[in-house]
Amino acid sequence: MNEAEKQALEEAGWKFGTAQDFLALSDAEMEIIAARAKLASEVRRRRQANKVSQPTFAQILKTSQSRVSLIESADPGVSFDQLIKAMIAAGATLKEVGETIGSASVAPARSVRKRVPQPASRASRTTARKPTRKKAAGERPPRSIAD
Repeated sequence: MNEAEKQALEEAGWKFGTAQDFLALSDAEMEIIAARAKLASEVRRRRQANKVSQPTFAQILKTSQSRVSLIESADPGVSFDQLIKAMIAAGATLKEVGETIGSASVAPARSVRKRVPQPASRASRTTARKPTRKKAAGERPPRSIAD
């Protein structure tokens, strides 16, 4: 994107920054994300180098093939414990696990665009609110369909 396009977008209300800025992540959180991604890619690389399929690797880990897929894609639901266990099962030593984590680096920040909301007009700010009905003393909540 050239400067003229960038300036035109900024004048139209767009703001430029990094993914870290957009998601309000600290430097420590970015390092954790990089370490998780590095471990996951190394698990996949080692598994493939050993010519082991995901289902077979899942049997080794005593888990499911879908879980191996999540491990290899650095899913946030996968713990570091599981990533390290998978690394060791793929043939890595603890020293190699440490080196993998240590070699993880935060990629250079890519610029992202975010539209800055424009102030609403006075007419749209005064929207009618639905009146709420007060419950009478001892009134029951509506029954569900299952009842």
